[in-house]
Amino acid sequence: MFKLRILYGKASFSVDVEPNDTILGVKTKIGHEVKAQALRLRLTCNENTLVNSSTVGEYGLSNECTVHCTIDATMTIHIKEVDGNRIPIMVESTTTGLQLKHELLTNQDKYFKSKGYKELKVYMQKHYYAGAELQQFKTLSEQRVFNESTVDFFFMRKSKMTLTIDNYTGQQLVLPNLNSDTSIWQLKNLLSKQYGIKFDKQILVFNGQLLEHGSNVVTSSYRLYDGAKLNLLQGLKQGIINVTVNVIPLQIIVEFEVDRSNTIGELKTMIEESLSGRGEEISRDVQVLFFPLSRFEDNQKTLAEYYITNGSVINMVYSKMRISVNVLGGYKSKFWIIGSDYIKDLKNLIHEKEGFHPNTQQLLMDGRVLHDKNTMDWYKIRSEFILDLTLVKP
Repeated sequence: MFKLRILYGKASFSVDVEPNDTILGVKTKIGHEVKAQALRLRLTCNENTLVNSSTVGEYGLSNECTVHCTIDATMTIHIKEVDGNRIPIMVESTTTGLQLKHELLTNQDKYFKSKGYKELKVYMQKHYYAGAELQQFKTLSEQRVFNESTVDFFFMRKSKMTLTIDNYTGQQLVLPNLNSDTSIWQLKNLLSKQYGIKFDKQILVFNGQLLEHGSNVVTSSYRLYDGAKLNLLQGLKQGIINVTVNVIPLQIIVEFEVDRSNTIGELKTMIEESLSGRGEEISRDVQVLFFPLSRFEDNQKTLAEYYITNGSVINMVYSKMRISVNVLGGYKSKFWIIGSDYIKDLKNLIHEKEGFHPNTQQLLMDGRVLHDKNTMDWYKIRSEFILDLTLVKP
């Protein structure tokens, strides 16, 4: 254990840390000292912003290192490239999809360094969150992109690409040096010629989407990219399969044995029950299930209809922000909200769950009284924030 020196405004103090402490853990310790939400704090050292999920040791911080701490009104999202690399970026909840593209374009040397994106343009960027493409003129808040969310980034440049196809027999097929304007019809012809698979027997699926032949171009119609992996199915047969659900906000992996005739709604119920056994109350109503380029929005559709196959990894995020309220009696009560909700809406939720009439409630964040007429976004309230409840005379 050693001490870090923290500079916060004009104040200076030390906190005890371990090399394996996460930056978020350090922020929590500092938050106790300065009476602020850990997720609102921004830590920098040698002009580098310290990322929540990294550790003290990873930044090489040692005894009496000086770390600067400020209150940050922005939120952090992570841009995930196709190779799995995640880039933290500071944005506002009011940032639009188009502004996000311009931010990456303007600072591409900072974010991508030697990635070879020299010809990067706004129109070449595709951003997906929870399987849906971000709309350019809507804000991140409107599209339910919250603090610490991961946005999938695809660079749709015109170049040669290699596709890998997992055959239903277990064989892995490779189609190299494809042009970006290759059509699905041409793709199926190549599989027929090179691997002897009859054209009319090919059911090609990518990220839960059926690739229908015709003049559809693989890059523009289906967002295929260099290194993408497709599935070649024998048919839409039912049967028992194993799927993995990646619960991203909780960093939990859950495995299920399901039938392809099960619906998405039934899978959500299984997830709710499994997480409940781990002490997490995540109702099916706030679950968003998706592949990186496809969201499973219809609870009545079956896994087979979404082309979910054996071994599929399904991602899950929340459709709302989860916050905690310190209720009288010393325990935290959790609530689901969105950025456009008003403080009075939260008070109504507290009334329904805890029984305190809205007129007797006073909500505070970091000692600041929250007023009914303002929204969560107005106060920069983020997912996993903690508010305090006191009772007042009506």
